Formats: sequence, structure tokens, C-alpha cells
Amino acid sequence: MLTRNKIICALLCVLVVELGLVYIHSQVKPHVPVHSVTVAGDSLVFLSTGDLQVLMAPKYPNLDIAGVLGITIAGMMPAIEQMHTKKPDAIVLALGTNDARYLVAAQNVDQQAQVLQASFAQQEVVLRSLVDTPCVIWVGVQEHNTELNLVTWGPQLNKGFKANVEKYPNGHFLDWEHVMRGHADWQSSDGLHFSDPIGNRAYAQAINDSVDELC
Repeated sequence: MLTRNKIICALLCVLVVELGLVYIHSQVKPHVPVHSVTVAGDSLVFLSTGDLQVLMAPKYPNLDIAGVLGITIAGMMPAIEQMHTKKPDAIVLALGTNDARYLVAAQNVDQQAQVLQASFAQQEVVLRSLVDTPCVIWVGVQEHNTELNLVTWGPQLNKGFKANVEKYPNGHFLDWEHVMRGHADWQSSDGLHFSDPIGNRAYAQAINDSVDELC
């Protein structure tokens, strides 16, 4: 009798495991091919638009690129909302560099902390509004920008941006600083933008590759 009970128990255990695997498999969403991609950002995107089109348009027939000079996260939010209504398969957001302007202008440590938290809160609002977008990529800022003192603020911005992105299953963080490090020839003489053509092309390539690999 004891042996028979052990056999029954073992069979039940196997059944439970199999049912569990079936359930888990049923919860995994199949990969959806990417056809429509939106890239939104500041002047770095604007200056890389031509390279983005060359790299991405042949693969993603519905490609929408919006680069706005001097734009911040808060300033881009209405446009992101409008882009979201088109239901793209992937959205790439390259924002945060111009938010550093307010950090540079802050008068004291308390104001600097407030600016940082405001930028992270605005990013959180954006990410929360895109939870139904299959793939969202946030491009980090460079950390050696001399014009906006991103040597100081870049690491803090990237740390907060990445932490927010990781809260969302559809979110991904493109560590542009890691990609750019060691390539002094990608930086322009103004200490803010990228060299043309090599720097802008590299930026576009990194965005293109992130969509290919992450979405």
C-alpha cells in the first residue's frame, strides 16, 4: 500500500509540474515582428536623422523620427503622447541631455536634487504612458559632455533613468556612454554634439542596433 501511495504521489507531482510548464508557456507572449518605429529626441537625434533613415527605413517601413533642438523631457511629452496614438511597435527616446541645463543653473545642492527628481518623475510619467507599446528604449546621456557639465551630472542622470526603465517589462536602456567611451573622434568641438559624419553615424548605428537586438 505504501509503495502504491508513493507511485501515485510521484505521478501527481509529475502532472503538477507539466501543468505548470503549460501555464508558463501560455503566459509567454510570442515575439511580434517590428514594422513601425518612432525615434524621438533632442538635437542629437535631429543631427542624426539622415543616418537613422538610411539605416532603419529599409527594415522598418513605418519610421517616424522627431528631433527637436534644445528639448527636455517635459517639453517632449505632448509630442510623445501624439506619437503614442499611432501605436508604433517600438519607441526610442533620446532625452535628458537638455535637462542638465537646469542642473547647471541650480543655485545650491537642494535645487540640484529637486531638478534631478523632477527629471526622473517626468521620465516615469512618459514610461507609464507607454506600457502598451511592445518595446520602449531610453537612450542614456553621454557623461563627458563639457558644455553642460555632464561629467558631473551624466552618471546621476543615467543611474536614475536606467532604474526607472528597469521597472517596466517593455523597457530597455541603451547605455550610450558605454558605446561612446574611448571614441574621442565622435565628439564635436563644441563639447555638446557629435562629430559629423562619424559621430552622428555612430549614434544612429547604436539606436538602430538596439532596436534590432532588443525589440
